[in-house]
Amino acid sequence: MKATDVAPDRLTAARRAAQSFADGVPNPVNIGVMAFNQTPSLLQGPTTDRAAVRAALDRMQASGNTASGNAIATGVRVLQSVPAENGRKAPAAIVLLSDGKSTSGVDPVVAARAAGKKKIPVYTVALGTPNGTVSVPLKNGGTVQRKVPPDPTALAEVARVSGGRAYTAETAGQLSQVYDDLGSQLGSEKQQRELTAGFAGGALVLLLAGCAMSLRWFGRPI
Repeated sequence: MKATDVAPDRLTAARRAAQSFADGVPNPVNIGVMAFNQTPSLLQGPTTDRAAVRAALDRMQASGNTASGNAIATGVRVLQSVPAENGRKAPAAIVLLSDGKSTSGVDPVVAARAAGKKKIPVYTVALGTPNGTVSVPLKNGGTVQRKVPPDPTALAEVARVSGGRAYTAETAGQLSQVYDDLGSQLGSEKQQRELTAGFAGGALVLLLAGCAMSLRWFGRPI
């Protein structure tokens, strides 16, 4: 998330686009925010309070590796904990943004398939270019540049097995457009899983990879 191939850097672009996305999703839809590196952490439980969602996104920082499967599984648990209304579970979905390969934890395809069986589609966004790099400190001093390409192929499979849809974004403008499209789909456009205007009152969780927060901000890791 520290790579600058997406201006001004991947994390800032992701934060801004996610904030715009949250503002554009219909008000009755509950939005949760989760950051994850090797450990997923719930920053904000599903809520209609957009200020709380924006505040959670504002406090994000880049850190650590990527465990996408664990994040998907945790997102599913969070969504399933949302109380039913009139005896019916509201529609639910996950929006997963990642700028790299899953490097630890549960196989993300396995986690996504399990999410699909629970009727929770995963919409994926691969952020960055194949040539993105970050500066990594060396033990003996100095730094080395390492490539950090996204993994659109793996994310496309995650989306496919869950019943979601995959996107790629190599620029901040493309990323904003992706979130605009997602907001439209989750808010009003009729989908195979009936993620329609009837999604209002439902819940979704935004997962952003390669990010971590100080525990003082969100209380506990999940």
